[in-house]
Amino acid sequence: MRELKVGVVEGDLRVSDGYVVKAEGNRIIVRGRIICSGDCTFKAPVEAEALRARNGSVVVEGDLKIRRDLEVRNGKLSVYGGLEADDIDVDEQLFVEGYIKASDINVGGTLKADSIEALEVDVGGILRVKGELRASDVSVGGSMTCRSISVERLDVGGTAKVEEGRVKDSISVGGTFESKGSIEAGRLDVGGVARLGKANIGDIEVGGSLSVSGDLKAERINVGGSIRVRGEFEAESVDVGGFIEIEGGADVKRRINVGGVIKVGGVLRAKRIDVGGSIEARRIYTDRIEANNIMAEEGVWADLIVIGRRGNVRGKIVAKRACLRERTRVEDVYAEELEAEDRCMMRNVYAHRAILGDRCTVLGELKYVDEIRLGEGVRLARQPERVTKIEFPE
Repeated sequence: MRELKVGVVEGDLRVSDGYVVKAEGNRIIVRGRIICSGDCTFKAPVEAEALRARNGSVVVEGDLKIRRDLEVRNGKLSVYGGLEADDIDVDEQLFVEGYIKASDINVGGTLKADSIEALEVDVGGILRVKGELRASDVSVGGSMTCRSISVERLDVGGTAKVEEGRVKDSISVGGTFESKGSIEAGRLDVGGVARLGKANIGDIEVGGSLSVSGDLKAERINVGGSIRVRGEFEAESVDVGGFIEIEGGADVKRRINVGGVIKVGGVLRAKRIDVGGSIEARRIYTDRIEANNIMAEEGVWADLIVIGRRGNVRGKIVAKRACLRERTRVEDVYAEELEAEDRCMMRNVYAHRAILGDRCTVLGELKYVDEIRLGEGVRLARQPERVTKIEFPE
């Protein structure tokens, strides 16, 4: 290894392959450019107007401060200290054991740093940040990890893992996105799997599954597979192809549409509920619900409830209008209007107006206010009783 000692260089400093540059004082100061060819090592902090390197590995043992542009072609840069520059452009790998401050950062392969503060960060392969990542736009072709993130937009082709943070505009991840702590974002778009801690997000689009270990608050949610939330759930609208499971309560301002199963540990509130399979909750409040099977320990309250053919409801129904398709089985029904198709079975019926199709069965009481119409072969445990008022449960 050849050595070169410098102090202050008024013009450009050219360093050839295999040179080790040492400082005459405590740092190396270059008023012009540093131009490296091949492998070069600097054994002290470095300040320069610009840095150009080609075909090798550049190592700086200390802070590296570049007033304008830093460019490494067909090579790597390792800095054991902080790195400051206007534009940073490295073909293969940039390793910084400290902070990075820059306007634009472009790395073709791997970027590793303790923290990053920049306007734009573009990494073709892997991005690893031990601490905080602050930027406007971040684009990563492969995978990324960081402890804390504060950016406008995040775009990752493969996998992204963060501890916590805020993304003002959007997060777009092709594969898997994971945040262990609290995450806020205007939009989350994940092609595969999303695993979140506590989350407050505008729109959510997930191709596979979404799991949240804390509370989830969102505007519109569209998930192709499944949703699991261990805390409370709040959204404007929800569309899920498979199933949704929420340990706490759920409040959906507009519509929840699920192809398979809805399971809520607490109270479910939604303007409209459509479910292809079954729904389970402690209590349900909705304007309109369509389902085949409902299990509501304390009951379901709705303006309109429609139970599909051969459906089953466990828990009382309290509705303005209740429609029971053929061969449906329910417990107590409180309705202003009840229409039960053929062969339905009810435990007790309390309605203003009731229509029971052929061969329906009422195992207990049948009380009505205005009108009752019975089909052929209806089986009643007791004679229908006309009353002046029905007391609806609250």
